[in-house]
Amino acid sequence: MPVSDDFVGSRFTVMRDGVRHATPLLLALVTIELADAVFALDSIPAVLGITTDRFIVFTSNLFAVLGLRSLFFALSGLLDKLRFLKHGLVGVLGLVGTKMVVAAWWPTPTWLSLALVTVALGAAIVASLMFPAHSSTQAERIPDVNRS
Repeated sequence: MPVSDDFVGSRFTVMRDGVRHATPLLLALVTIELADAVFALDSIPAVLGITTDRFIVFTSNLFAVLGLRSLFFALSGLLDKLRFLKHGLVGVLGLVGTKMVVAAWWPTPTWLSLALVTVALGAAIVASLMFPAHSSTQAERIPDVNRS
């Protein structure tokens, strides 16, 4: 489908010379929804690390599609303060991966998986609050070589 160069109010498509064109608004919508689908697919291994119940896996991914974007915008202001959150998420992914590998030999109880995930994320949050980032910006930390 050809794409028009300009927005036409809140329309997703517009007719030009007898040919239907997509507007940039339609492209933005498709991009956002594809990002939601990728986030939902990305969360499947995390859910499978906690449970193999198909209903829970399906509904959790459905809720992920519905709520991840709004949750992201709600928490985006806190991400600067939670500087160790990435480390906690790495720990969660490591726990989930380990659980999936050893599941054939040692089936981990659901409560233990949830407890370990909670401890990993909680430790990252507590560490971030106890050891906040320095207040100076990156520009202040880089010395100016042109100063005499």
